[in-house]
Amino acid sequence: MDREPTYGATFVRHLAKLGRHTPYRYEDLRLVKAMSQTELADWIKGKCPEFSLVVRDNPAEVAAAMVHEKRLAMTARSGDMAEIALSLFELLTLLSWGSTMTATPLPTGPDGRDGGQDVAGATAIFAQWQVYESIIDRDLMRHREIYAGIHAFVAAIYRRPFSLLDLGCGDASSIARTFAGTALAHYTGVDASAAALQAARRQLAAAPFHVALVETDLLEYLTTAAASARPRPDLILAGFVVHHLSFDEKRRFFSRCRETLAPGGSLVFYDLFRRATETREQFVAAYTDLIATRWGLVGQTLDDTCRHVREHDFPEPLATIFKLAHDAGFTQPGEERFTDADGFHRLVCFATEPLPAQSAPRTHAGIQPPRAARSRKRNRRPD
Repeated sequence: MDREPTYGATFVRHLAKLGRHTPYRYEDLRLVKAMSQTELADWIKGKCPEFSLVVRDNPAEVAAAMVHEKRLAMTARSGDMAEIALSLFELLTLLSWGSTMTATPLPTGPDGRDGGQDVAGATAIFAQWQVYESIIDRDLMRHREIYAGIHAFVAAIYRRPFSLLDLGCGDASSIARTFAGTALAHYTGVDASAAALQAARRQLAAAPFHVALVETDLLEYLTTAAASARPRPDLILAGFVVHHLSFDEKRRFFSRCRETLAPGGSLVFYDLFRRATETREQFVAAYTDLIATRWGLVGQTLDDTCRHVREHDFPEPLATIFKLAHDAGFTQPGEERFTDADGFHRLVCFATEPLPAQSAPRTHAGIQPPRAARSRKRNRRPD
């Protein structure tokens, strides 16, 4: 049986991934690769106690991202360290570690120039991305099963070239893989974050389909698209974004999606859900308990993740989502394509016309999913 990679190995792999488009090199990573989380924290504690705390309280991917982004920031300020190899130990003692223990990404607009982005806001967003990327990589929110379900749905329904509108696309890191081998011809990604779209542009640079990226709020985009004469998307994708909306905004979301879709189009919707009789307060208590006991987060990362749930997550029960979609004009019954064993993470598809008989059935955690969804050892990403 393959052993899980050490904390140090994951840290090194992610640091190398982040630096693959830079001249940055590190001289002592072989030593680091063999270390556990505790060993790495102890190794650096004497020279850089601040980073020792970063290692102790964060996943390896987050710690690596903080090192990389602080090196980028130092290079931008001084021009030093841009083309030299350093001992990681030496670098960590040179970097400035503030009390917040977060990275400071450079603000950039969609074309790579200064976009006037708030640096403090970008810092917070970047830290959240790194935690979320680690959550995806470890499949804590069942992204693998969900992506496999999306692929199966699309492969069964869309045999001819189709267009996809991705609402809240983030860095679009899953798109090329999820839609590989399908007839996707045109992709439009919408996100309010310029930095996210900059990352998405890199992710999709070699995509075999046309790519358009739009920086705006998803409801604003839908409102404009529904009233315009532009070509309608055949498929709308919304993943883990709608639970952040108010109830009235959710109602508008489904209505605008229905108005925006091309005839015969579908909405693929995966998100957080409350269980059938669960209040929002009960959901928050149950979900934050799940995070604290199963996700392996500690320290500030755990506190921030649970705070995000308490302050920003407002999921609905499945029956409420079905009713909102029906009231908006999705007259076909919603198809639940995946739900996890706890009932929190679900994939649902809403069609405007009857789906063909070969459409794959609903899957649950505990029932063997399609082969592409099965968990297996691999060289872990994030891509």
